[in-house]
Amino acid sequence: RSSRTMAGACGSKPVQLKVRPFVLHSPRLRRDEGPGGRGHSSQIDFAVQEADMTGPLVCVVDDDDAVRLSMGLLIETLGLPVRCFPTALDVLADGDALERVHCLVLDVRMPGLSGVGLQERLGKLGRGVPIIFVSAHGDVPMVARAMREGAFDFLQKPFNEQVLLDRVLEAVQLAARRRQENAWLANVQGRLDSLTARERDVMEGMVGGRLNKQIAEGLGISMKTVEQHRSRVMEKLQVDSLAELVRIVVRSCRQED
Repeated sequence: RSSRTMAGACGSKPVQLKVRPFVLHSPRLRRDEGPGGRGHSSQIDFAVQEADMTGPLVCVVDDDDAVRLSMGLLIETLGLPVRCFPTALDVLADGDALERVHCLVLDVRMPGLSGVGLQERLGKLGRGVPIIFVSAHGDVPMVARAMREGAFDFLQKPFNEQVLLDRVLEAVQLAARRRQENAWLANVQGRLDSLTARERDVMEGMVGGRLNKQIAEGLGISMKTVEQHRSRVMEKLQVDSLAELVRIVVRSCRQED
């Protein structure tokens, strides 16, 4: 187990806790397999490196020093890196945390910007990180508002520690899947963007199940030209068969929707 300095951990300033590597193994995605394909698994390979701490981050935000410390150390038992903040504004000021965070554990009522307010700010920034609200002041309107804004869960103090750990782990896995899906979609979109207008026309015919002759007649070009475009489409999209082509195009369209 890695050593860490206890003094000031998750105290009045944001603190990075050093932890042992947290790894959930899963098959690597093949180049033609997007999320949900044959290689998809609910478990994601995080392979956190202690040296640079570039793995999934959990952020705890609570203005109570004791609560912040205890929750941070509790979540650290999962083997995940944890960063603690006394205010919501401190989170927004930490660009590295915003980039890496896979789960936010937020108190609802805090001085300045509230937990729900932070949730709304992150939504406007396009950062859909799973959020678990933990509060002793949970009421029906507040819970409804948080859940409507997309909160992952809402736990009322005093909470069961194992329930919190389970939900944090589920939230991190969800965030990892979303990031994996977004990375896959960006990769596929990059390939699609490399097609010329004519190649895209031919690809649409291919995906639509049309024969070369039908594509040629519809576009007013020769079959030889269609065959040349088909070859370039397959090469640029890095697929070996028409079935693979249809699969990634259909899947990318579904994810965009």
